[in-house]
Amino acid sequence: MTKSFPLIPTAEFTWVPGSVTINDLPDELIISIARFITLDTNAAARDMPEICANNLTLLSLALCSHRFHGLVEPVLHERFHDGGGGMDEHVEKFLLRILERPDLARSLRFIQWQKILSYSLDVNLFGVEGWKVARDRIMELYESPTERDAWDENVEEVGLEAIVALLFVLAPNLEEIVLHACEPIGSGPPVLKWMSAQIRRLQLQKQVDNPAALWKLRSVNVNMWYTNGEDPSHLMQLMTIPSVEIFWVSSTLNESVLRDLLLSNNLVLGNIKELSLTCSRVSPDIFRQFLCRFPNLKRLYCDLGEPSALESYPPDLMFVPNFLEPQLEDLHISDRATLLKKGILIQRKLKSLASFTNLRTLRTSWAQLVGQTDIVGDVADALFGQDIPETSRQITDVIPTSLERLHLVGHCKSAPAVIFELLGQKHRFPRLKYLDLGWQRNFYLDKLIPEDPHFHHQFSKAESLKCLSMCREAGVEMIMWNSVHASKT
Repeated sequence: MTKSFPLIPTAEFTWVPGSVTINDLPDELIISIARFITLDTNAAARDMPEICANNLTLLSLALCSHRFHGLVEPVLHERFHDGGGGMDEHVEKFLLRILERPDLARSLRFIQWQKILSYSLDVNLFGVEGWKVARDRIMELYESPTERDAWDENVEEVGLEAIVALLFVLAPNLEEIVLHACEPIGSGPPVLKWMSAQIRRLQLQKQVDNPAALWKLRSVNVNMWYTNGEDPSHLMQLMTIPSVEIFWVSSTLNESVLRDLLLSNNLVLGNIKELSLTCSRVSPDIFRQFLCRFPNLKRLYCDLGEPSALESYPPDLMFVPNFLEPQLEDLHISDRATLLKKGILIQRKLKSLASFTNLRTLRTSWAQLVGQTDIVGDVADALFGQDIPETSRQITDVIPTSLERLHLVGHCKSAPAVIFELLGQKHRFPRLKYLDLGWQRNFYLDKLIPEDPHFHHQFSKAESLKCLSMCREAGVEMIMWNSVHASKT
């Protein structure tokens, strides 16, 4: 039993009777088609020409008639995606547009910016009257005249924070924001940190009719670098907004950042259901204290960097507070921390997840799950004849019985034996439905389907056939990623 997924998203088509034209379609269907194209623009498009082509398709439709224009124009403004080029032109024109058209600003649901690094806002672009309107909207949130003056004097230096501040007051129905390659510049006040506190205050005060409260903001994804010593906590503060349930931070957060956040406030962030973090040199104790601030967390994704040293061998890789273990549903852990012991590179292992009684999805590496069993390459040559410590363990002793999907990455010489063991004891894991081992199905455009289209670098042909047969018998789907090649050489 297999389930196939294309490596490259493919278009979807349907046939309609020849007598039916787009003019015959109801408004709801036209809007759905337009939204499908905008979603493809942001999710599947891989370069600027493709994004422009999708946008031109919608623009052409909008120009066909007053009816289509009225239907499509709001959809065009639901999602703003900057492809990373011409940052000044794209963002500033977009801000001008929604400033001039509050009705379109109310349509905005999603925005993604790339390469915001070192961006400065040219307020002259808005004109005297336009900037006065934008400034007044932001000033309405300030309670102190001193704060108003400080922001007004430094807004052009702050750059990114000024942009997001404008966005927050211009787009009251914003649901998701994605910021890439961003850090504050200049010495101006931390606008985002202040704005987050104000939005939090408005929501806690139940100011439902206040557009600046951003009641619909659910998801925040920020990708930060602070190589110049900048403090990323100004963006981390966005997670304190009560309506935000999903918070992803793709930044190498170190221990000092997390400790500062813990010391700066005692907020319990019960609003966060999904959290994704990339950390480096963070002690398990500090990370555990940080996670204690999220009592309702359901999905946790961690990318752990390499610390300066590991305290013990082999250390168990687990930092989830005990109270979170029975409520987590998704757990993704990528750990690059290693220990060189007697010339052997060893990764940390996950502790047994038996106490994670509601865990549905687990994504991790072979080494973290079953232990380091493969010593290969130059290291193997150097260790020839030496006593290599045994660190492997049974996979069935690690995963919980509630697991539905298991995704393993990396290499493991004993992968076939491990999977055969798991499938042979499927009765212990009645909910297990999917295995994702990075299996690949190769197709060739100029050839018939080969006799054996299934390929996995850790399975021989005989082992592949046995594994897929056991999957069928156990009722488990093996995820297959389709790879299309021009020709078979």
